[in-house]
Amino acid sequence: MLVRRHPRALRSLSVILGAVAAATGVLALSIVPAGAATPDAFRAAPSPADTGQPDAPPRSLAVSIPSEPVQLPPGGTTTIPLRVINPGDRPVTVTITGRQLHFEDNGHLRIGTTADPKWNDRVEYPQGPQVVPARGFINAPVTVHMPDTAAPDLYFIGFLVTPATVGDQRVQVVNQIGSYLTIDVPGPRERKLTASIDLPVSLHIPGFHIGNDLRGEVIVSNIGRSAVRYWGEVQTNPSPGGTPAQKRIDKTLLPTGLHRSHALVAQPAWPIGFIDTTVHIVYPGTTEASSKEVVLHQRTLVVSPSILIAAALLLVATAGYLYRHKRNRHQELATKRRQARAQAIRVSST
Repeated sequence: MLVRRHPRALRSLSVILGAVAAATGVLALSIVPAGAATPDAFRAAPSPADTGQPDAPPRSLAVSIPSEPVQLPPGGTTTIPLRVINPGDRPVTVTITGRQLHFEDNGHLRIGTTADPKWNDRVEYPQGPQVVPARGFINAPVTVHMPDTAAPDLYFIGFLVTPATVGDQRVQVVNQIGSYLTIDVPGPRERKLTASIDLPVSLHIPGFHIGNDLRGEVIVSNIGRSAVRYWGEVQTNPSPGGTPAQKRIDKTLLPTGLHRSHALVAQPAWPIGFIDTTVHIVYPGTTEASSKEVVLHQRTLVVSPSILIAAALLLVATAGYLYRHKRNRHQELATKRRQARAQAIRVSST
């Protein structure tokens, strides 16, 4: 009897394993590679026209400043071009005044309500109201006098462009534009950056994450005594299989004592796989002619939840099969013992 039941037991186990394998296949096929996340486009603040105010320009003003720092030695004087652009169909009158700057982490900037006392007598803005023609612009140069004692570093001069108010006495609409000019006093200086890779960890196991993808960030901190403009790249390489990806970090300003974060997103080619992350951060050394580099590397095993579900189903199915097989074997042995006793009783009675 045991010999006749074994094939049925094996067939039952094959059916169970086949069902679990099918479930695993369905779960694995349901994992579609996520497309690159597309961040929402930056939207301009509502213009006065959007608020329904009469005689309001249809759009906000714009300000154009030099994209690179302006070099100026200690005690030197320079004039920096500044352009105010009016895309609206009516002229706008503006004033340009100096303001304090408050830099914060991740590139956030607050414009103060008063002038910066360090630059009060050293920066000359265009005097009086300036009329920006409709669909046109004005050049509003700013003259800077650098102190004789200025040490080599990056210096920031904040300003505010304020249009004349529109509307009646009850409602005043003012679209102010705050920005800053960057001055580079040349010379050797102490620059020092550190960086780290912050990735999610599951079950408190380093280098292990449960999920369909890997989402983290690269954090760059300025621990030196001078502001730094750095650049670099983030490389992610899924294995086995998969296509390596590279994300460029454009030149980024980081004042001393602050940090900036750069998003990191990667996905393995299979429901289970490794993600190798390599980060290169490059910035000038003591002088602009030299450079420093921070290189980071981290490997993470990413496991899809479907794999864990399939493994749990397989474990439950296997445990159930073993339990039933053991119970059936005990029943068969008990039946054989009863039959043997009955046979012995018949033999003894004869």
